[in-house]
Amino acid sequence: MNSGRLAILPAMATALLAALCLAFGSLYPQLNYDVVPYAALAKEMRGAGGKERAYRELASRVGDGRFQLYISGAYRERMYRDDDFFQRNSSLYTIRPVYIFLCSVLGGLIHSDISATYLISAVATALAVLLSFVLAGSRGVIDSARWTVPVTWIAAGALNLAGLSTPDALETFLSLLFVWVAIRGPWQGRRTAGLLSIAVLMVGARTDALLLVSFLMLAEFALEPRHRRVASVVFLAALSTYLIIQRVSGNYGYIAVLNFQLIEDRAHTVMPNLALDVHGYLLALARGIGQILGKDFQAALFSVCMSLLAFVALRGRRLSARKAADGLDHRAQILAVGLLGYLAVRFALFPSPCARYMMNAYVLAGILFARAIWPTATTLVARGAQSRAP
Repeated sequence: MNSGRLAILPAMATALLAALCLAFGSLYPQLNYDVVPYAALAKEMRGAGGKERAYRELASRVGDGRFQLYISGAYRERMYRDDDFFQRNSSLYTIRPVYIFLCSVLGGLIHSDISATYLISAVATALAVLLSFVLAGSRGVIDSARWTVPVTWIAAGALNLAGLSTPDALETFLSLLFVWVAIRGPWQGRRTAGLLSIAVLMVGARTDALLLVSFLMLAEFALEPRHRRVASVVFLAALSTYLIIQRVSGNYGYIAVLNFQLIEDRAHTVMPNLALDVHGYLLALARGIGQILGKDFQAALFSVCMSLLAFVALRGRRLSARKAADGLDHRAQILAVGLLGYLAVRFALFPSPCARYMMNAYVLAGILFARAIWPTATTLVARGAQSRAP
């Protein structure tokens, strides 16, 4: 009876955290600066105005005093006053059409595109938290070890993710859904169609999700021969989506985004700058490495996550070599290898270890690690209890 009650506690904690994410994200949004261009683009999508109306709605929402924060500083002031500059920089945001579309639809329903930007994040985060608990069960994590789900989410900053006016929470939910569909059985029929559809939505929500899809499919191709054909098709669907979005949105490409986000002083930026600044990149890389080595707590989760995934991947390899791996061990190894490649290349291309960009990998790493160590931990505890017994 006591063990049954204890098994319920992780589920209750996860449900409570999901509810808190929904409530906190909806009632106490961060209203980060991205709310302006996303709201403007959402209004434009349904022909309800654009930049001017977005700024006006934000001003009425936050008041004159706080509104000055959104138009102060060289970059933000120019975005506010220079329509051409705003238009040229909007390609940084038009590459997220799925998120913008949802903001436009919800904004039209509730008559507030500003609110829509963070309500989507609040709902997506809550759903992602609940789905990760279900996914943990699918990965063979026993009930008492599923505490790793709420603990990992809290450590990675679930409440922060829920209140952002960005597509990060939506992409996190979609990527967890992709993994959940992928592990539920053979890649045939509706499951294949589901993987294709979700991969397209992931890239449509945030184009850098192409990297995640690519490395997950590469791991499948290398370690699961039965899935090679479907893995290739899913990768091509994600790549095609990325190329179409880049073409239609008029985005300036990877180098321009890298320069703008991590290298240049935005006060003097005139998009696009397509010249690679090697010195600036190396400085950004050094800064990012310093963060993941402990300068910033949440950034340091990157190195923790890489270590956990490496442990799971190596464990899977050892079990396979001894022919002791079951189906779940094999799936865990494939997932860990894919996530390792994704995180390493993502950081090399864009050396910013901000947790909201990689929340999906952090949560999955916690689940995979819990499944890997829990049988061992349970055995050690049992042996300790036996040794203490009279």
